Amino acid sequence: MPNSLKRWGTLLWVAVIVAFAAAHLLHLRADFPNNSPWYSDWAKYTDEGWYGNAAIRAHLFGHWYMPGDFNPAPAVPVWPLLEWVLFSVTGVSVVAARAMAVGFFFADLGLAYLLVRTRTPRWAALLAVTLAVTSPFLYSFSRLAILEPMLMAFLLAALNLAVRLPSSKRPVLVSIGIGLLFTLMLLTKTSAAFLLPALGWAMVASLRNAGIVRWRCTAAAALASAVSFAGWMVLVMRAGLLRDYNYLFFINKYIKPHEWYWPVMSFWWSLHGVLWADRILLPLAGIVVAAVVMAWRTDWSRGLRNDPVFGACFLAAAGYILFMTYQNHPQPRYYTVVALFSILVLAMGVEALVRAARVPSGAKQLAETGLFGWWRSPQGLKPTFISGNFGTTEVVPCYKADHCGTTQVVAEKLGILGEFEGKYPSAAKADIDSAGVMRGLKPPPPSESSFSAACKAQRISSPLDGTAKAVPFQNTGSPSGAKARAESADKLQGINPRPTNFPPPASESSFFATSKVREDSAAVMPGTNPRHNRASSSKAWGLLPAAALLGAAVVAAVLNGVWTFEYAAHPQYTFVQAARQLTRYIDQHPNGNRMLVSISGDEITMMTHLPTLCDDFGTQDLVTKLATYEPGWWATWNDIDPGTLEDLHIHHSLEQVASFHALDDPERNVLVLFKLHPLPGGVAREVEGTNLQVPLAGDRIEIPVE
Repeated sequence: MPNSLKRWGTLLWVAVIVAFAAAHLLHLRADFPNNSPWYSDWAKYTDEGWYGNAAIRAHLFGHWYMPGDFNPAPAVPVWPLLEWVLFSVTGVSVVAARAMAVGFFFADLGLAYLLVRTRTPRWAALLAVTLAVTSPFLYSFSRLAILEPMLMAFLLAALNLAVRLPSSKRPVLVSIGIGLLFTLMLLTKTSAAFLLPALGWAMVASLRNAGIVRWRCTAAAALASAVSFAGWMVLVMRAGLLRDYNYLFFINKYIKPHEWYWPVMSFWWSLHGVLWADRILLPLAGIVVAAVVMAWRTDWSRGLRNDPVFGACFLAAAGYILFMTYQNHPQPRYYTVVALFSILVLAMGVEALVRAARVPSGAKQLAETGLFGWWRSPQGLKPTFISGNFGTTEVVPCYKADHCGTTQVVAEKLGILGEFEGKYPSAAKADIDSAGVMRGLKPPPPSESSFSAACKAQRISSPLDGTAKAVPFQNTGSPSGAKARAESADKLQGINPRPTNFPPPASESSFFATSKVREDSAAVMPGTNPRHNRASSSKAWGLLPAAALLGAAVVAAVLNGVWTFEYAAHPQYTFVQAARQLTRYIDQHPNGNRMLVSISGDEITMMTHLPTLCDDFGTQDLVTKLATYEPGWWATWNDIDPGTLEDLHIHHSLEQVASFHALDDPERNVLVLFKLHPLPGGVAREVEGTNLQVPLAGDRIEIPVE
């Protein structure tokens, strides 16, 4: 395919991604899509207001904390702090809050691309972003001002840093940053604790053979996270907010069944819930994971299992499923984390199958895999790469490993990254020069290279038998005056043209033997590997699964794209309209204090700036809050909870005055407004059994109590 056509195709692909991303910013005041499979999620009724109520109150009423009410900011302060900064510019607005959530989703897309791109060609990273940006599930939840998009952004940022630790000049300092990002995750959403294995794997697997450096980095990250989180807890305790902090955990502790096998049932419930997110893509990701397990002894499976990015994405998705299992309370919004990281697993699995199915030969294989060999420098024998741009026949010269990441990528492709990093931990900074091939002689390394004289460009010829021969080059003199020599008759058996005149020292023999011919590497050339027959069979069975998975993913992207377009093109505004009508009614019919009590109160406050209390959550019971704040109004969805009615009846009688239709859940699609009338003389009714859980004299209640 001509390069110009590839460029235009890539530009068109990116334009489609940008168009779908931009659609997320349209109609931000609109409802969460009505009549969707996720209509039952309570986040669209409550969570946007709850987790931002500190910022909302601070700007509207001059104080962020309301004693006795639901104050989650001490436990999850990052989101309300950012909203407070945002509202300083925009004013309190549901559109501004949702725009910030979409901004974090955009960050998720970009960081996901960068993460996948570290291990795969561009097309696989673009595929992952395409599957995410066209998902109607992610479209719906990324447009709510909830915590998951920001949580994923912090995790993806930490993973990007973790997988780049081997090439970092200051890995310990970067690890400290990773630890601080994990603290931000914990202070964004406490369930981030279940994502720790993903982050830990990314660090440990990336530094698998870095020796003591791996443990220094791990310790630095753990210490930075522990110290920073402990510092926040000290602030919480000194401010007297520990009760509010603990209350968030209390309300999220759901009753577990008494049967001993309840974790199994809860796990199945949570696992089956992935179908909420996508009925095609997530099962395909499950197929990839199952195939990795079933093909355990194959190079394809081994490569994915050892891959820091693939493993981290799998553990992130699995960790959140484990969180829902522990909670025994899966909700659709929780699957945003599962969905995004499962999509990354799918994209990387498809790319690995495609790569396993392609067993290139001759010159093209050399360009795709690179050559690994030894050459003599003034400092002794050094490993060198003749490295290629994978997937094309164009070879990109890399004169210094810190000028481009090709050496690391080649080592990973050849399956020798561990040995390379273990033996040469400073490889990312070393003078590892390489010469271009396939397009003729490449220019010599730049003059500032310490080995420029010894590393003149080489030409590699590719005979028909699939092997290659090194054309000799002359050393014009090294900085130390030593002459470098190469054997022109050496056939490149496998991947390592070992010079015969200067074998490696005994101390390096194990590294040389390991990297000389990695027989189980998918990059070994046909005809030179004793296991070539297995590689050929891998090609036979690999192409069909790769094509099937890729085709199914493309079909899913098209179907999801149409679905997402339908949501973007047909917005509805029932909740905003209901909140405005309710506020207008209260303003036109005064009843003492303008304050409203409702489980959706914080959501209404963000939409209309009406002061509210939560009737369901708070460190004080509802009876105490009613006596303290003396609100004049109460609103509920569709029906009345008997326990709430009992609390209201102690000091008030109820008069139903209006109702407003909103959203689509048949159990929560009518917002019913009541006036609260204090009992004469300020008397309080006594609770005797269930006597206050039914309509009483003086009430006007037309909806069911159940």
